[in-house]
This record gives sequence, C-alpha cells and structure tokens, in this order.
Amino acid sequence: MTKRFYCFKCCNGHTTKMYITYEDTKVTRHCPNCGAVLKRDYRAEHTLDRSGDHGLWPMVSESAAVHPSQIAEAKKLIHDKAGVNCDFDDQGRPTFTSMEHKRKCLKALGYAEGHTERYRWI
Repeated sequence: MTKRFYCFKCCNGHTTKMYITYEDTKVTRHCPNCGAVLKRDYRAEHTLDRSGDHGLWPMVSESAAVHPSQIAEAKKLIHDKAGVNCDFDDQGRPTFTSMEHKRKCLKALGYAEGHTERYRWI
C-alpha cells in the first residue's frame, strides 16, 4: 500500500502530519500534544499557497538532523551558504519555518529534496 503525508488537527488547534496509508487515515488518532481526537485536515492538505506551504509550519525534521556535537557547525554553514538562520533542538533536529526556509537550509547542508519528502545526498 502506498503511503503519503496526511494532515490532522485537534479541537485545540494543534496540527500534525503523518506518513501513513489512506486506510490508516480512518483509524481514530489522538493529538500528541493534548490527547484530543484528531480529525483529518483536508484544507491543510489541499490548500497550498504559491510557495507550496501547507500550513504545518514550523516543521522539525528527523531526516536532516545532525549529531548534537555538530549543531554549531551546521548553524554556521546554513547561515554562511544560505543567508538564513536555522534553529536546532538538543537532539540535532532542525526546525524549518516555511517551504522556502527548508529548501535553503537543505541545500546549504548538501541535501536535495527528493520525492515525497525523502532526501538524498548530492
């Protein structure tokens, strides 16, 4: 079965994105922030602005994470090459604030955006 990203929102306004099959969208899910029931957010999935932003920003990336000892180096590299600042959590995961911010940061780190949000080295 094919997986893709689906957007969900709880009654408290928290949004989340899950990489699941269509059949799994019918399973009752709970918000990781507050425990409320999640409902599928069709608007976030299908209402894109011209930049491709889907409304689920900021995004924390597992795929583009660096080792915690490399956070300072990665921040400097992104700033020097892309001219933008990027925050990292204590586990080395970057936080992207928009689609354009994500593209600039990934390019500075030496990644190219691949199909369905997977990344590969260039």
